[in-house]
Amino acid sequence: MNTRRGHGTATGFMHRHFLRLLVGAYALAGVVPAVGRWLSGLAETGTVFGHAVRVSAPAAMLGALLFAAGFAVKGEHLRGVFRRPLALAVGLVASVAVPVLVILAAAPFVSLWHDPVEARDVLVGLAVVAAMPVAGSAAGWSRAADGDCALALGLVLLSTLLSPLTTPLAFGAAARFVSGDAGGVLSGLAGAGGAGAFVVAWVVLPTALGLVTRWAVGGTRADAAGPWAKRLTAVVLLVLCYANASVCLPGVVAEPDWDFLALVAAAAGLMCGGAFAAGFGAARAVRADPARRAALVFGVGMANNGAGLALAAGALTGCPMALLPVVAVNLVQHLAAGLAEARLRRAAGRETARDGAGGARGGFGAAVGVTRGATAWRSGPNPPISPVAHGKNGTKSAKGNRRRAVIISVLPCLAPHTRGKPVTAPTPEPTSARPALRILVVDDDPDFTDSLAWLLRYRGHDVDTAGNALDAVAAFVAHRFDVIFLDVRLPGLTGHDLARWVRGHAGAWPPYLIAVTGYGSAADRRAAADIGIDLFLLKPLDPAHLDDLLAGAGR
Repeated sequence: MNTRRGHGTATGFMHRHFLRLLVGAYALAGVVPAVGRWLSGLAETGTVFGHAVRVSAPAAMLGALLFAAGFAVKGEHLRGVFRRPLALAVGLVASVAVPVLVILAAAPFVSLWHDPVEARDVLVGLAVVAAMPVAGSAAGWSRAADGDCALALGLVLLSTLLSPLTTPLAFGAAARFVSGDAGGVLSGLAGAGGAGAFVVAWVVLPTALGLVTRWAVGGTRADAAGPWAKRLTAVVLLVLCYANASVCLPGVVAEPDWDFLALVAAAAGLMCGGAFAAGFGAARAVRADPARRAALVFGVGMANNGAGLALAAGALTGCPMALLPVVAVNLVQHLAAGLAEARLRRAAGRETARDGAGGARGGFGAAVGVTRGATAWRSGPNPPISPVAHGKNGTKSAKGNRRRAVIISVLPCLAPHTRGKPVTAPTPEPTSARPALRILVVDDDPDFTDSLAWLLRYRGHDVDTAGNALDAVAAFVAHRFDVIFLDVRLPGLTGHDLARWVRGHAGAWPPYLIAVTGYGSAADRRAAADIGIDLFLLKPLDPAHLDDLLAGAGR
């Protein structure tokens, strides 16, 4: 049985290529806007708490996205929201105040622009972005960077719940320091413009409804629907971006105003750069560890531009080009998030290495030299493998017996005389002294999966592979495994989710769980210990230690 192709599923494709798909949606809006304009035109006016609220197709799509975000909130993350009160408070204040401060700093310069209408549209568009709560995608980016999911989720949820207050306040603060028509537009949004009613109807209520629905159906059923929900929400988000962009981009494509486009790009870069820089600054202010740093960077740096586009499409019909800065920020924000993730990984790797527990990031194939581009090999004495008990007596398995989790670090290095020179990887020697084990390797990186499976089979073990947690569950139901190697970061359900499920369904023969990741922060180790993972390994692995690692799994 070979199910490793899970990495090629629609969910994985959406995750890896979302920025390209987003650019494609905007390009389609610029050249084929008819369908998007039709969708944007599907609107009626309703009343929420005495305020007129525009009920439109884009607003309904936004509500669906936020319902899905609430539906995906896990109980363990929700319970941990207030575990870091200082970091949560600093992140919330920064996410609300910093974008407004960026506008106040930029307004005097933008006001000098030769075209007052263009200056108004840029400032109003930036203010719409600044007034929005933290984007739900911030939690996803944080998880992808091995961040503190509870902290990221707290920033998203609390900023959303507080948005009926903070959104009008942000518009009002910006209006005080923005002159001309822009100030009048923002004052209208802060007062009778319905911004507060809009966020109640299309941001707060859908999120709360998603939370309640998850509680009603149960976490297990909600998690099972998670991959399908992610695919659907990705499609809905792309359609929403296309529909909103179809209002402003066709004119830009037909008659490009290059100096105005340059102003919009500069303003979007300033807004996103300032927000992400504030996220790093907030993390430094609270002396955050790598996990909390990632949560703060994305929580402060990412605004809910979907909500901004939906609000602007209904409330700014008099200045449709104000949508263009929101569209630009949406693009630049995802690009900035990718750069921030790379920086966070480098910083976490340096700190982990400094603590003596880190390893270089990369697939297993790059370390063992059996895939393309491998030129280095570890030399020198074998590093020690030291057991570390978590808690007083270790962690409890599904059967109730106490298990000890072992944290090991295998650092690839080169002897002084080989540094900078290609070194041929030695061929592993088969070992027949130990009994054969049935092993499952779960990882969405095919290089890692193929390489580790090859080495394990070469040692006489029976190996199955899977590319995601759902395929791994199917394999686990069909066979009893002695050992499961699992990546912490998997598309859809995470490695932690998989380990928790296995521990709850293993019965009398719990498998030996070995987590394999490129990062070894303290938060990662605590999470592995709490779940009951037996070994916590850092990539790249050393094949010379495979037999020793599996010694504790023999039955």
